[in-house]
Amino acid sequence: MVECSKTRRQNIMPIFYDVTPAEVRYQIGSYEEAFLSHKEKFGANVSKWKAALNHVANLNGWDNSKENRGEGELVDEIVKKVMDELKTVASKVDNIMAWEREGPQDGPLPLHNAF
Repeated sequence: MVECSKTRRQNIMPIFYDVTPAEVRYQIGSYEEAFLSHKEKFGANVSKWKAALNHVANLNGWDNSKENRGEGELVDEIVKKVMDELKTVASKVDNIMAWEREGPQDGPLPLHNAF
């Protein structure tokens, strides 16, 4: 996720559900236990995972552990934000054209139809 957000400029919208951002950021509690058990098996990858979680925990997102709201309200907020983001992206690429990989057999395709 983090790599794609940097190389492809994709957004990450973290949802902290039954966990606090601090637990994710600092890998404490159940995260600490999991990383200790995975360190032997996955070695150097664990450091990359920790760095990625630290990065994501510092992004704006939803922390359901501190809010006094129901799951439905949380889902509504997330859906609204995702829809807003999709509208923004769609408006930015409205006039971009794409070609098929083998060449323009049928001519250009609007970007939203190319994927």
